[in-house]
Amino acid sequence: MFWNRFASLLKRKRIFVFAYITKKIYQNICRRSGVELPLTVKIGYGCKINHGFGLVVNSQTVIGNNVTLIHNLTFSKEKGKAPVIGDKVRFSPGAIIVGGVIIGNNSVIGANCVVTKDVPENDIAVGIPNRCLGRKYVDHDERYYC
Repeated sequence: MFWNRFASLLKRKRIFVFAYITKKIYQNICRRSGVELPLTVKIGYGCKINHGFGLVVNSQTVIGNNVTLIHNLTFSKEKGKAPVIGDKVRFSPGAIIVGGVIIGNNSVIGANCVVTKDVPENDIAVGIPNRCLGRKYVDHDERYYC
């Protein structure tokens, strides 16, 4: 995440030589770790990538603060719209987020869930296609998001 933010900052400041070098370092790290995370993705602070192998994120995706990303996640664009992820969202392995869906704050996306519809705040989404369980999810362990 550091190299992603640093390369984007240098590009915005028009320091192209160093931006190119940091971009190459970032691309090398992504290639070795199995993460496809373009520099154009908008990522909030506190985002964690746990076991990032197989993580594919569309270049127009917006990711909120304190989001936890796990292995084998796919964020794809459909009909020109990319996903928008709220704050403190937790993903389980194998989830696929399709199109311009909005995932609300404090939500949980279950394992191998295919999200094709919006997920409300504080909810748990499971299944193919996703269905919301209607349960209010509360994270009792605030240390998780330090």
